[in-house]
Amino acid sequence: MNRTPAGAPSSTATPAARPRVETILKWIAAIAAILSLIAGAFQVTRLFSDVNERKRFINESVEVARQQGAGGNIAAAWSTLDAALKGADEGGQFAKITGQLSDERQHLRIAQEELAMRWLRDMRTTGGRPFSEVVDKLLPVLERGAAAANGQAKADRLAHVGWGYFLKLRDDATGLNPESQYRTALEVDPDNPYGHAFWGHWILWNGGTFDVALAHFEAAARPAATRAEVRTFQLAALRNASSARATAQWLLVVDQMRQGGENLSPAIINDVYQNYRRVVIEGALPPEFLAAMPADAQIELVTGLCPQPGAEAERANLCKAAVAMLREAAGDKEQALAQWLEVRAAADVNEVTLRNRADAVIRQLQPAPPGKAR
Repeated sequence: MNRTPAGAPSSTATPAARPRVETILKWIAAIAAILSLIAGAFQVTRLFSDVNERKRFINESVEVARQQGAGGNIAAAWSTLDAALKGADEGGQFAKITGQLSDERQHLRIAQEELAMRWLRDMRTTGGRPFSEVVDKLLPVLERGAAAANGQAKADRLAHVGWGYFLKLRDDATGLNPESQYRTALEVDPDNPYGHAFWGHWILWNGGTFDVALAHFEAAARPAATRAEVRTFQLAALRNASSARATAQWLLVVDQMRQGGENLSPAIINDVYQNYRRVVIEGALPPEFLAAMPADAQIELVTGLCPQPGAEAERANLCKAAVAMLREAAGDKEQALAQWLEVRAAADVNEVTLRNRADAVIRQLQPAPPGKAR
């Protein structure tokens, strides 16, 4: 017969002890469940906090980049957005599962694409460095954006990809076709100002049909929101064309800008002066000028822009001579003569060409003395 040694614990709980054990186990399980719930709630709170913190970081980055871009530091703005995008892509697991950062990530991408387009439009070479050094990092962003966008946004990006191709061609790249990008952009959005402006620029750059280029520029300038930006390419293309017709069209665009209250930079105003100075020195008003703008309209342009307040006497006198030539072209010989007499009286002894020009025209315009034939 087996007996339990004295002092040894019983192998089975007594009926009275069993309920107490079960109660303790239940309490342990309940406490564990509560602790697990608390830990889970803490983890969820932390995950939400991480997402909110990341959102705040992204929104702040976009604002910082905007301010940097507004200050002209586009390279710094690009670095800011690039760092923010990397931070967004490295979001926590909760953000990845729920997609909480998708809107913010999209916001960043759009901001980066818009900055890339602006950078391309403002691109200048410095110190002989190639365009491709910057263009090559912008094109993948715009190509990605074009693939994901629709309508005007898609067309904007396609047109700027084409402009990027053009800049790379200036670096002697080969195998790129900007025109195909411009055409596709206008197929997506027929009124796209960038597609029209860049295509018009491309046509004149390659010596294409002048009237076709002008039609593109006219379409590009219609939307008021982007007019100031496309004017840059319109004026540059006409200036680069280096023909009397292109110069006349350039002056017409400047006059449209003047009448429309658009910003005219000191460089543009100086170019107006230089064009009419050349007319005075050469002594002939190109017929292309009069074909593009009536003489009266050109007089308004010259008097409105050419002799700026505080201009040196020689500049003011040359502008007055240009107006005199335009008055003669308009058939007002009396006013033309009066103005040439003023030019001659104000001409410095060192302004030999202007003095000689004034003398010749005055002799031609002055009535012949009685009894003498001219």
